[in-house]
Amino acid sequence: MENLYSVKNPKIDLKKQENELLRLRDAIDILPNGLFFWDENNKLIATNKSAIDHLKEFGFDLRLGVDRFDHVNHLVDHNYNVLQSGLDKKTHIKRMKESWNNFTGQRTRETKFSNGLSFLFTDTRLSDGSTISLWSDITKIRQVADSQKQLIDAINHFSRVKKTKRKTVEHLKEFYIEESMSKYLNLLKELIV
Repeated sequence: MENLYSVKNPKIDLKKQENELLRLRDAIDILPNGLFFWDENNKLIATNKSAIDHLKEFGFDLRLGVDRFDHVNHLVDHNYNVLQSGLDKKTHIKRMKESWNNFTGQRTRETKFSNGLSFLFTDTRLSDGSTISLWSDITKIRQVADSQKQLIDAINHFSRVKKTKRKTVEHLKEFYIEESMSKYLNLLKELIV
């Protein structure tokens, strides 16, 4: 005779699966990373609190069913996105749409915002044509990289000045090597802590 307790109960299994899905939903909602899930027609079918809150800061009400390019147009039209160098708004949006519509598999892209934030997006196109986009805030990493570049530029300039035998304290102060180094070290400390 089979043990009664070892027989699977479909109602218990279904309830367990439902509880696990609710737990997953709650976990996704509290992630600091933003999530967008677009259907094959670029309509939003899922998102999380980080994405909603981020776009709310820019005056956009992110809700299920919205078209992906509604929020893209809003961000560009209101100067919240930093445009690609040398592009006007119309061309920027056109290139974004072409890139979005033509990519397959997975890609990463960086977006800079006028408030100083930088996000790294990972977009994954699924076999049914839907797309999951996740973003991470890389602002501090970008600040360190920019500070490094400023420091390297200052050192290179000072090196050129030194080679031409025009080294003076004024040139050193002009390019803020000490200040750049201090700023760079402080940013590195922030990232480590």
